[in-house]
Amino acid sequence: LTSEYLGKIAYENYGIKSVVYRPFSGYGKDQDLSYPFPSICKRILNNKNSKQIQVWGTGDQMRDFIHIEDCIKGVVSTMDKIEDGSPINLSTGKLTSFKEFVKIGCNILGFETEVVGTSDKPEGVFARGGDTKLQHDLGFVTRINFKSGIEEALKFFEKNN
Repeated sequence: LTSEYLGKIAYENYGIKSVVYRPFSGYGKDQDLSYPFPSICKRILNNKNSKQIQVWGTGDQMRDFIHIEDCIKGVVSTMDKIEDGSPINLSTGKLTSFKEFVKIGCNILGFETEVVGTSDKPEGVFARGGDTKLQHDLGFVTRINFKSGIEEALKFFEKNN
């Protein structure tokens, strides 16, 4: 929000052109394990054929996961289309719960399991997703679906484990 205010002031007072990006839950195969996406992928791999996989919080919390390659394409394709420091979301517009995420990963690997939340771990914001109208109006549409992104990450972690 501060960047948005500063961008607007810089444009209005000094003519400095800028745009502020709001990426929603960006992910990629070599992301740091402190983030939910890679930690859940590793949990799926480490619990193949287990009866149960745990996720933090209730597991019902949802995120709008966007692949890092789509984020980069979004920036490159829109950076010259906004000048006044206005924000643009980089998102898919699709919310996926952590429980659903685990089920997709397990399906890719060919097994089913129960997914349960852990009430003793933080949940964070319940739902975080972006409105895609402006990015679509500016000609940017995401290309990598979440299932493909999970599949890519699982292969990467299996190879580099």
